[in-house]
Amino acid sequence: MLVTGAGGMLARALLRELERRGHEVAAYDRAALDVTDAGAVDSAIRAFAPGAVVQCAAYTRVDDAEAEEGRAHAVNAEATLHVARACRAAGARLVYPSTDYVFDGTGTTPYRPDSPTAPLNAYGRTKRAGEVAAEEAGDALIVRTSWLYGPDGPNFVRTILEHAREGQPLRVVDDQRGAPTWTGSLAAVFAGLLERGAPPGIYHATDGGRDDLVRLRPRGVAPVGRPRPDSSGFQPGVPEAGGAAPLFRTRLHGHRIDPRPAGSLDPRAGDRVDGGDVSSMTTEEAGLSTRATDSSREAARSVTRGSGLLEGFLAKQRAKAANRLIPAAARSGRVLDVGCGSHPYFLLNTAFAERYGIDKMVGRSGPAGAAPPGVTLIQHDLEQDATLPFDDESFEVVTMLAVFEHIEPDVLRRLLREIRRVLKPGGSYILTTPAGWTDGLLKLLARLGLVSAEEIDEHKDAYTHRKIGALLGEAGFDPASMKFGTFELFMNLWATARK
Repeated sequence: MLVTGAGGMLARALLRELERRGHEVAAYDRAALDVTDAGAVDSAIRAFAPGAVVQCAAYTRVDDAEAEEGRAHAVNAEATLHVARACRAAGARLVYPSTDYVFDGTGTTPYRPDSPTAPLNAYGRTKRAGEVAAEEAGDALIVRTSWLYGPDGPNFVRTILEHAREGQPLRVVDDQRGAPTWTGSLAAVFAGLLERGAPPGIYHATDGGRDDLVRLRPRGVAPVGRPRPDSSGFQPGVPEAGGAAPLFRTRLHGHRIDPRPAGSLDPRAGDRVDGGDVSSMTTEEAGLSTRATDSSREAARSVTRGSGLLEGFLAKQRAKAANRLIPAAARSGRVLDVGCGSHPYFLLNTAFAERYGIDKMVGRSGPAGAAPPGVTLIQHDLEQDATLPFDDESFEVVTMLAVFEHIEPDVLRRLLREIRRVLKPGGSYILTTPAGWTDGLLKLLARLGLVSAEEIDEHKDAYTHRKIGALLGEAGFDPASMKFGTFELFMNLWATARK
């Protein structure tokens, strides 16, 4: 399967669910695939040849869409048309997540998939246009849901929890009603529909129950619990008396699916969060909603030794930079990430037919060789033995992201020759490394706890583009093929070379 918008809240839940079920998945975030580029979309889908594509790439900022309807339409509708046409050409199914915003909200009974649509705002209009575009695939599952929340992105529950933990007063709109839906539940629905071969069409899928935002607060704040969908699997719900009706859980054309919740919102915080008073207000009075932020420290521990508040962000930036530099045609082949670490962040956020990683840290946090589906990890200390355990001409792309500076120069020279050996003719080598002038700044950031002090202490040398070019030339790379650039406000360098 192929998932677009892989950095988003729903996509992350879906990737976990698909990997848990043993599916091979190509995950493209915005840096790896611009879904508004029809050619890039077609190339990516042809290269991976998926059985199904889930179009999670979306413009979801409901309030901002009023001023940016053109931009929202480009992502929600025009990009979906590109994906749909590429799916039709490749013979792939398309799953398109949609929303209750395609309705006007005046109904007093639950909306059915065939209920007339009448979006009132820009976001709803662009998502309805996206539904129409998705049907161009010829085999499309359009799944409408409502009030998504989960651990991977901004949402109402996260926002109210943050306010409660800080003891801030909470002002909440009291004229909206809907069915809060856990991203893990919806991810299980998507996987179930695809595995069961559900017929094309429009489906409504939400967790059981219904709330307004004020009454949602006691469940979301004191205590926080798992969503409890009924076990019958998409039985029609019964609306409470009065007020607009939410989407409801339907039988999905006879296909019964049990959406298993993925877990509580924040298991590290315990089950109860005290504090914070709630007052209500209308949507018109509310204006733009407050947005919560994720914890960078926990993300940092998963991508590097030691800790630093910016480490998770920096890992994402390196992965984005590398993904931009990868030739689209190479994605049908193999990639090797040298120095992937114990958690292969880049390999989990790029799309290739085969993904390999090598590092001495592999297995430190689990069994040696253990890896997510679709990724092969090899434990090997390159500083002790710079020989890569692969045949000649094995890879289309080799990457080294924030590794160059950790290797002794003499060992690095031998390793670069090895990298050239395992690259196929025409293959690309991609590296990132801190700019030489940042050495003092990085040490200061480490003292402030923003980057990992352990990582900075392990730096063996600092580099410039000229110095990198000289090393690549010594290894036999063609100087005419070398390209250089910077990212993160000139603090990091990137370089590419071809065999």
